Amino acid sequence: MLPLKQLKQQVVSFELAKELKKLGVPQESLFYWLEDTYFETVHLLARNEVPHPLPSHEQVYSAFTVAELLKLFPEEWDIVFTKRSNGYW
Repeated sequence: MLPLKQLKQQVVSFELAKELKKLGVPQESLFYWLEDTYFETVHLLARNEVPHPLPSHEQVYSAFTVAELLKLFPEEWDIVFTKRSNGYW
């Protein structure tokens, strides 16, 4: 496994992970941010390191890798170009 410093560069930030969860993105990934509100700390953990059940003062957020995020997008995109009144697309 990568050293923690390198791993943090491969996953979404804690703040983005919280926002994605708030937006309803499914919370299934290889890594998770664990927020401990009692000790006011945040830790990056592998899926098998997340405690079950979670204590009431802890929250987890999926720390998606780029590859995991790409899998959440549809395989095909419909792109529509509209010509603006100024002549540009």
